[in-house]
Amino acid sequence: MADYDKFNANLDLVYQTIHCENERPVSCYMGIAPAPIQMGMTLAEFVADPVRGAYAQYDYVKRLEEEAGPVGCIDSDPMGFNIAAYLTLLWLSKIQRPGIELPETSLWQVQEKKIMEKDEYARIIHKNIIKPVKAHETVAFSDFSISPIG
Repeated sequence: MADYDKFNANLDLVYQTIHCENERPVSCYMGIAPAPIQMGMTLAEFVADPVRGAYAQYDYVKRLEEEAGPVGCIDSDPMGFNIAAYLTLLWLSKIQRPGIELPETSLWQVQEKKIMEKDEYARIIHKNIIKPVKAHETVAFSDFSISPIG
């Protein structure tokens, strides 16, 4: 099966799952940290060598598929990226790294910095810059769109 065929099959499964039309339970691999640990790497090694980390993640997912069956959502996993740089861009925050600012086996951590005061949140909501979502409101995925490859 070509890579784009597998991607399209996974995409179809995601759409079926969102619309409650899937014929089997869908497992979803999320979270990066377990893979290197389960494959014998420290998190410091994972951060220092993104290529070796990508192979550890790939091998881990293959092992999961052998032990538990098909694994979904892998298309969104940031394999091969420098995780500290990736998370810095994703979270717009400085990331403390295992083996550098933290012990070798620690999980990366966000270095928090206060950038807004409590009254500023109220002002943003009052001016309708950001509309808060209530717990009972539903977020619709019907407009969600990804084009198949190939």
